[in-house]
Amino acid sequence: MKIAFITLGCKLNYAETSTYERRLLKEGFEAVPWSKGADVFLVNTCTVTEHSDKKSRNIIRKLHRQNPEAFIFVTGCYAQLKKAEIEAIEGVTEVFGANEKSRIVPSILEKVKGVEISDKGLGNFFPAYSSGERTRSFLKVQDGCDYKCHYCTVPYARGESRNIPIAEIIPQAELYSRTGIQKQSFNTIYQLYADKLSGKLDRARHLLMMPEYLSFKLTGEMRNEYTEATTSNLVNAKSRQWDKYILGRLGLPEDIFLELSVPGTAVGRFTETVKNEVGFDSTVILCPSHDTASAVVATPSLSDDFVYISCGTWSLFGIENETPILTEAAAAANFANEGGFMKTTRFLKNIIGLWLIQESRRQWRREGVEVGFDTLEKEALEAEPFRCFIDVDNQSFAPAGNLPKRVKEFCERTGQYVPQTRGEIMRCIYQSLAMKYKYTFNGLHSLTGKDYNRINMLGGGIKDKLLCQLTADACGCEVLAGPTEATVMGNIAVVYYALGEIEDFAAIRQTVINSTDLKQYLPTNSEAWDKAYEDYKKIIGK
Repeated sequence: MKIAFITLGCKLNYAETSTYERRLLKEGFEAVPWSKGADVFLVNTCTVTEHSDKKSRNIIRKLHRQNPEAFIFVTGCYAQLKKAEIEAIEGVTEVFGANEKSRIVPSILEKVKGVEISDKGLGNFFPAYSSGERTRSFLKVQDGCDYKCHYCTVPYARGESRNIPIAEIIPQAELYSRTGIQKQSFNTIYQLYADKLSGKLDRARHLLMMPEYLSFKLTGEMRNEYTEATTSNLVNAKSRQWDKYILGRLGLPEDIFLELSVPGTAVGRFTETVKNEVGFDSTVILCPSHDTASAVVATPSLSDDFVYISCGTWSLFGIENETPILTEAAAAANFANEGGFMKTTRFLKNIIGLWLIQESRRQWRREGVEVGFDTLEKEALEAEPFRCFIDVDNQSFAPAGNLPKRVKEFCERTGQYVPQTRGEIMRCIYQSLAMKYKYTFNGLHSLTGKDYNRINMLGGGIKDKLLCQLTADACGCEVLAGPTEATVMGNIAVVYYALGEIEDFAAIRQTVINSTDLKQYLPTNSEAWDKAYEDYKKIIGK
């Protein structure tokens, strides 16, 4: 079966036509020049001007006269804006608009070869690249435009701005092997790539994270801080520098990224404006500006092999390592390798935390019921344990709103007992969060080959004594809770280290131990938790 491809308009159209051609050749079609006659024609149209529209119509009519029996398929911008006008032209088989491009190949196979395809697919973004037709190849990374300029038809012909996913430019496995960072939709890599596509980066001279911007306003000096930078998905885990390969693949401008400075670096002294405002002068020192990085500094442990949970709205569950763990198993488990003080590696997993309880309480308050956290703990303890579980990291629990309702819906959807009372909902949340800690704790053992007999819980979340106790019960080991203000203490400790008041890491942690009232929680009823854990794993699909 012979097929001819006719492309009008821009390089974007040529990239798309080239992609259609490659796919159809694999299906047994033979590509021929349209002037030589063909059984099938695919016309990719343009609509920049009225002349473009007329040219498209004339070509379609010419093709029909050349072979009245031929199949003629039409796509492109003209097809999007004036579909009915094209459908009225004699000989046209089918017309595809902007959101129907993924249907073109399946439809041709169905109509021309009689191949029945039940699901033709509908894609919001049609990936494409040109190959072989010209000296240069073009990769399509963006389609559409969000600006409605009165003289331009592109937003109407191509739709709103969409772009090729980063994973199609740099596969996730490759990205993890280079940066070691857990995939999260809010990572800086995705924000900067979106800014590049929107044109915002064209106006950027320097990249500063919020803590770095504060240092700049205080001193007039710019620094990029190492621990914060590592969370961006743009720092090489081995070299501990910005990964120029990734920057280049994504087309991010290298000159906006500053040399990375480690915590403890003196940025500079107050500007004259700041001095006059506050009435004194001071040196500004970089702390581990990622809050978890500072919190881990203040972990009250003298052992090299300790486990921590930095617990608050989010839970950060991990260990401190000298080197990153970049194995396939670590990537599959979605663990991150983030930078730490003295260029250690925080090998950790992001888990949702007390957000579940906080947002549930807010919902009950919205319904007119004032209830304190102490009451919620008490009601949870009074409810029967292990009747139902949720996957705390399920995306349905991330948005604000009626979280208790979503807990019930999840339990119903998974065929479990549906909690009815406030206490039953709280019990479900508490024990599910503790089970996720157990699951992650076991994952750490598998990934490192090490046994751990204690978990250090840090941060504001340790005020929730029930969560601390259930964590000990679920994980079957001692939990040592404290300090509550770990981020603040770690921050201060690094400043003292930079000033020479504390000599090394061990001294920092001994000082934290001496300064903190630590509370111990020992495991109870471990056998019941182990039995319930098997039910929990089935619910989360593990």
